[in-house]
Amino acid sequence: MERAAELMKLLRLSLAVFFCVIAAGKEASAERYRFQWEARLDLSEEYDDNIFLTPDEREDDWITLVTPGLTLSLLKDEIQGDLIYDFSLAQYAENDERSVVRHYLELSGFEGVPVAKHVTLDLDADLLISEDPLEITPVDEDLVALTRTLDRYYRSTAGGKVNYLFGPEDSVYIGFTGLFLVNEDEDAGNRRQYIPTTGLDYWFNVRYGVHADYSYGSTDFDLTENYQEHRCTGSFSYRNSPKTETTLSYSYDNLDYEGPRMGYDLHEVTLGLTHEFNDQTSGSLSGGYSVVVEESGEDLWKPAGALSFTHIARRALFALDGSVGYRRQFFSLEDIGLSFYASASVTIDYQIMESLTASCTGGYFRDEYLETTPGQESDNWRGAASFNYTLMSWLLGSVTYEFRERQSSDEFGDYTDNRVTVNLRATYSGRPRPL
Repeated sequence: MERAAELMKLLRLSLAVFFCVIAAGKEASAERYRFQWEARLDLSEEYDDNIFLTPDEREDDWITLVTPGLTLSLLKDEIQGDLIYDFSLAQYAENDERSVVRHYLELSGFEGVPVAKHVTLDLDADLLISEDPLEITPVDEDLVALTRTLDRYYRSTAGGKVNYLFGPEDSVYIGFTGLFLVNEDEDAGNRRQYIPTTGLDYWFNVRYGVHADYSYGSTDFDLTENYQEHRCTGSFSYRNSPKTETTLSYSYDNLDYEGPRMGYDLHEVTLGLTHEFNDQTSGSLSGGYSVVVEESGEDLWKPAGALSFTHIARRALFALDGSVGYRRQFFSLEDIGLSFYASASVTIDYQIMESLTASCTGGYFRDEYLETTPGQESDNWRGAASFNYTLMSWLLGSVTYEFRERQSSDEFGDYTDNRVTVNLRATYSGRPRPL
């Protein structure tokens, strides 16, 4: 597929840029870099009671997964950049014609890489080739596509940013991000988006600082209308103390479709507070409002804000997150566009004994769609629980249960899905070596 080949070219370009910059950056002390590799093998058996995510006449199946993987790491001081590749053979017991090879490639951790005096580089990229609808947006697990076909898709994100540092916390930057979605299902269509960006962080002194950025987005969609987007954000921060910071933020987003689809302006103002209670406990809270000004002249006012709280004990971790506001969804299999959402999630990790840990998470997500059928909305619940046991220093076993349910005003958008997975992972790591 031509578009799939484009994704691979983009990833190869990201890797080439990184290694060329490292080689050219004489002031980056490249001789201090170290190299490490890790090989792994995952053997999994998964039971899914609704592989097509249908509201009725659910079809279940057993899926056997054999996944060899490799991680190549570049180490320097506090930086660890990883190139991760997983090659997965997925065998369906009852739907053998759906058996495929999945691929996942990720470039991560390359943030603040010094390439010259006062200049650092950030790079990230990923490529997912799969047929699993619940993997369509692994970066944001609340954005779950709805597909009935198990057709293969190619999803990729690649980006880079060059930072010029002119103070302890002061910098200007330019960057670029590309998002790509290629579907073998012709009814889903293919999508591409390109986003150049630039920004500034500046602190007048230890207490007062500002942030500003601008981005421009253009799209290339096969089946839906293309659009152009201009987004500006600005914030003013005040450090009440070394552990407390207050931030006033404003963002303006203009989206203009090339066809008859109605565009809009989105304004958002929030006031936020972050506080570190101690070394184990921290939290943040923000609140404000958002308003969508449509081309028709109608204004849609909604609350905006976010909440997070994290506590780390000797053997446990507790995290609480929630947010409300507007968001857009163009890069799942459904072209949903703009929606008003509200979400909440909680996560608990607990080390039962030295070799046994347990984890559970639950969440709720609600969407009110503004660009689809009038009045359409959906409620989503998700939950997961897992046990991980270290059998040997190089062998880890786990059992995981996952639950997802979606209730939509569109009756064909409903589904409930349960998955149980048993997994064994063997790993072997090489020692760090100088380049």
